[in-house]
Amino acid sequence: MTAPSLALAEGEGPTISITTSPIHFLVGPIGEISVEVRVLDRLGVAGVAGIGTFRLEVPDDSLADGKRRHPFTFWEFGAQGRFYPVGDFDHGMVLGLQVLYVGISTELEDENGVRYEGQGNGIAVGPFVGYKIATDVGFTFDAQLGVQWVGLLVEAESSEGARDEGDESDVGPIIRLNVGWSL
Repeated sequence: MTAPSLALAEGEGPTISITTSPIHFLVGPIGEISVEVRVLDRLGVAGVAGIGTFRLEVPDDSLADGKRRHPFTFWEFGAQGRFYPVGDFDHGMVLGLQVLYVGISTELEDENGVRYEGQGNGIAVGPFVGYKIATDVGFTFDAQLGVQWVGLLVEAESSEGARDEGDESDVGPIIRLNVGWSL
């Protein structure tokens, strides 16, 4: 029994997949796009980019519950390495690793009129497993589940001149249910 080949036979199947994440748009809204290029039959490399907003709870003593939901701007860009142990580039199970540069920023004003500006920049790294299907006409569905470590350097400054900085890290999910087209 011979091992499956990683080689790409000339002229077989699509060589690029362009997908977007409707889930990110509904939750954020965050617009995210992935462009995967076929390197070999069972190996792909993808670029990922996204930008949008999301809301987090922040302290607010003027409200009864002491907190409010405040908008934060979010951006990401990076890459994924993808290996297809079962199937291939246009229809198969994916094992991968992603590395993203991520950032957040916000501006807010407290109940006393003091303005704050904050931002964080860092990386998100993690493995994922998934499945991709590119139909004969090109429609593509690409699902991924995984876990990632996110590390940010954060800094904040107030209109009164106070300044603070630090680092934050956390572990979170990688969840993508992308749709798009393969060419």
